[in-house]
Amino acid sequence: MAVSDYSAQAAALGSLILDESVQGEIFRRLRPEDFTDASLRSLFAAARELWLDQKRIDPVTLIDRCGAAYGELLGEVLQQTPTAANWESYCAIVQNTARLARLHGVALRILECEKADEARELLMKAGFALSHSSKFDVIV
Repeated sequence: MAVSDYSAQAAALGSLILDESVQGEIFRRLRPEDFTDASLRSLFAAARELWLDQKRIDPVTLIDRCGAAYGELLGEVLQQTPTAANWESYCAIVQNTARLARLHGVALRILECEKADEARELLMKAGFALSHSSKFDVIV
């Protein structure tokens, strides 16, 4: 994963903590599966659970939900978030990275195909998913 991809994932997560007003929109745009870094994915999923439970998302509640082992990572996330004002850009980078990761997965599956029909079906699903990005998980 490129450094900018990790930074964008961290900044999207940090934006949730820094600005309560963007939480709903970030949760509508991103899913835990969009985070290619497993630790950041866990933090995002925990933040989403808190939000769905209508609880405040802050470093204390996140560590309580995830465990003390995430304390250092959470500090790094907050350090890597220059501002929550650019949350839309961070989300776009995270979404793009997730799409590319899924496409790489499809490409690997195509390489394993033994029949052209199998590969064609995967390509059709990938094309559909690219044109309907909210339905991208149809190929995963």
